[in-house]
Amino acid sequence: TSPVPAHHDPDQPKKDWKFLHQTPDVNNLVALMTVEKLSKRFSSEQKEDWLSAKREQTVIKDKIDPNDIERLFGGLGADELYKLIPKGLQGAIARIELLGPRTSTVIKAHGESHQIQLDGEFERDEKTMKLVISPEQNIDRILETWFHELGHAIISSDTEIDQTIRTRFAHTVVTSGKLMSGYASGVYDSEGIERGLEEDFAETTRQFFLYPEKFKLSDPERYHLLLNVCQEFIPGFSLEDMQQKLQTFIQNIKNRQVA
Repeated sequence: TSPVPAHHDPDQPKKDWKFLHQTPDVNNLVALMTVEKLSKRFSSEQKEDWLSAKREQTVIKDKIDPNDIERLFGGLGADELYKLIPKGLQGAIARIELLGPRTSTVIKAHGESHQIQLDGEFERDEKTMKLVISPEQNIDRILETWFHELGHAIISSDTEIDQTIRTRFAHTVVTSGKLMSGYASGVYDSEGIERGLEEDFAETTRQFFLYPEKFKLSDPERYHLLLNVCQEFIPGFSLEDMQQKLQTFIQNIKNRQVA
């Protein structure tokens, strides 16, 4: 019997998703059920191509100090971030929007409250990457946000490839025998398995691109899933090339700061 109430029954109480952490058997059962649910999402009439967004001009909103933009990205601005990912992945993002400071929010995980500073988000319908810029912002936080939100962008459409990646990832979560810790864990608790899987995948993307060697050791199932996906669907993908570009980008920032 499904432990998840039917979504169309308004009289059902809201489910407490903490049961996902109580027994691996139930955890695996729900993940497998989700695979079946996700497999119904793809429509054969869907004509959109995977990662097919056309690049638009970067938008600077609010009152953002140009010095902060140059401090973070250099003279070419936030468009430098596109250069950190392969051309085959750049079509996941149509536009970058730079926003002024945002207020923090609170999430709950395992009965504890955590204050989260909002550094950005990916807007699915418009394929827009939104990044918060402020005097307190630093490039480390920008990169953490960029690669997390890139994970959302990779599976933000309803194409067959999106569906294939989602399904494979759900199976990988089952194989790993654990849910992603930290922020994604809180989403599993508060919003359920499907949203949890989305945040889990976004955190997997962040870890894979920023800390591949550590991630390979700590979570080999998720690491190899994303490596296989990139190698299969992104022509000419090289994790080593990405790491080199990332290191050069960070070093250039440090050189500017010293100067």
